[in-house]
Amino acid sequence: GDFSYYDLTQGSPFRAYCDSYAGFVHKFKDRLELFANIDAIGSPEVTWNIQRFFEEEHGLRLVPVVHHGTHLKWVEKYIANGYDIIGLGGYARKIARDELIRWTDEVFVSICPASNGYKPIIRVHGFALTAWEYMTRWPWYCVDSTSWVKYSAYGWIILPRWTKERGFRYDRQPLVVNMSWRSPFK
Repeated sequence: GDFSYYDLTQGSPFRAYCDSYAGFVHKFKDRLELFANIDAIGSPEVTWNIQRFFEEEHGLRLVPVVHHGTHLKWVEKYIANGYDIIGLGGYARKIARDELIRWTDEVFVSICPASNGYKPIIRVHGFALTAWEYMTRWPWYCVDSTSWVKYSAYGWIILPRWTKERGFRYDRQPLVVNMSWRSPFK
């Protein structure tokens, strides 16, 4: 791909965008815990350079982002450079279920070694990853998506399961109830 937009030289539009984002992070870093790096989807090398730019030019250690399908050496590189959290992205694209699971399994196998009791040695954020199956398959630190907004926009409500014996069950897949006859997803 053409990654010429990601030009970090003084005066470039992308550098101005990064400088503006750095100002935003500095303004809110006492109120928010995590800020993601600006990633160049499809180029882990460019993403690494952007990561280093924020550190060297702005003194910011942002959450590095590794996209689905990227070689695992990039996860290992961030760990070797002392990052205690990474973001896994690229899930919003249409990816075959088996392929998504295969690659993400590989990532978690590499960061959950036997020497650590098969627990993660770093924290992992999942971008665009709130499908119940995926949230419960791997030991995420946190996840996000816009699904909850989309559900509510079309009149759907997400409800936790309920049993008389245990009350609300957050360890089970929730119910999704349609409350609108206008929903295009019936």
